[in-house]
Amino acid sequence: PLETAARISGLFMGLPLECAQCHDHPYESWTQRDFYGMAAFFAQVTPDRSANQRMMRDIRKKREQGIRGARPVVTIRESKVGDLTLDYGSGDEIIRPRFLGGRRLDASDDGIRRRVFAGMLKDPQYPYLSSTIVNRIWAHFLGSGLVKPLDGLIPSNPASHPRLLEWLARDFVKSEYDLHHLIRTIANSGTYQRSSRSLAGAEPRTELFAVAKIRPLGMEQTMFSLWRATGIDRIQRRRNPAGFERLKTAGLYRFSYLFNDDESTEEERFQGTIPQALMMMNGGFSVNGSRAGPGTNLGIILKGHKSYKDRLDWIFLTTLARRPSEGEYARFKYLDGRPGSAEVRAGYEDLFWALLNTQEFISNH
Repeated sequence: PLETAARISGLFMGLPLECAQCHDHPYESWTQRDFYGMAAFFAQVTPDRSANQRMMRDIRKKREQGIRGARPVVTIRESKVGDLTLDYGSGDEIIRPRFLGGRRLDASDDGIRRRVFAGMLKDPQYPYLSSTIVNRIWAHFLGSGLVKPLDGLIPSNPASHPRLLEWLARDFVKSEYDLHHLIRTIANSGTYQRSSRSLAGAEPRTELFAVAKIRPLGMEQTMFSLWRATGIDRIQRRRNPAGFERLKTAGLYRFSYLFNDDESTEEERFQGTIPQALMMMNGGFSVNGSRAGPGTNLGIILKGHKSYKDRLDWIFLTTLARRPSEGEYARFKYLDGRPGSAEVRAGYEDLFWALLNTQEFISNH
């Protein structure tokens, strides 16, 4: 219950409540009793052992048949018993569920505490949920939140644009927590549509959203971008249509492990890992996808375009979604040789591989 309360308060309320788990919060007005009151909502939650055992038997059976990619999902249930106690020096005291700054669970409420908690969480008089979801969706699309860190919506840490956050939160509640409406609102704003290039001579102020923030791609974005740029997705779909989804799932697991990607961490804190860099340089997707073989994008480009400029244009468009600069045309002029020679072909393969390993390829502009 304590771990659940700490995680939920951060994800859905934007509050670092775990600081009050062992003692009253040193900087905010939350007490240890407040934290235990939140955790008490989850004191009667237990894993459904029979359902989980059936699930694991099913996964083992699939793996024996060579079917990969099934992810264990824990089934939970809520019993009618279970309370938290807190020792304040005069003996253990049973702590009743109590929403932070809100009402206490009483005997008139139904037996499913989590349902009551969810109702309180959605209550418009408590802006925790609406402000947190708005802040997280804003950070997802613009690279950083209006409040940083994302689980730091506390009075001592004001938003960079408090009126904007308040307006978006009210509008989100008015839409009945419609994520599509929130995403449309953000995506149609001039702020979201700004370029990552600053005006000539101007200092880029990404913290004020004056220009778009360049940020690293997420794990899934990187894998799918790599597959699309090399043509691996098209090749695998053609070779094994039935097994493509399993291959994709296996690839995502591998990328997730190498990226050390935790769903609960904030994207703005992601800095990349050494295994990720080594995989991009030496992994089969990038190495094999950079070859000018049958069906790869590079092979199609070299076969369909004979001039050096056309080939360079299409290589850059395929990997970086832009044409080369004048300096890049001049830098790779050594590739302007006999189109069919093995040396020139290897040069184009090296160039394609190098572009896949640039910061520009794994960044969102």
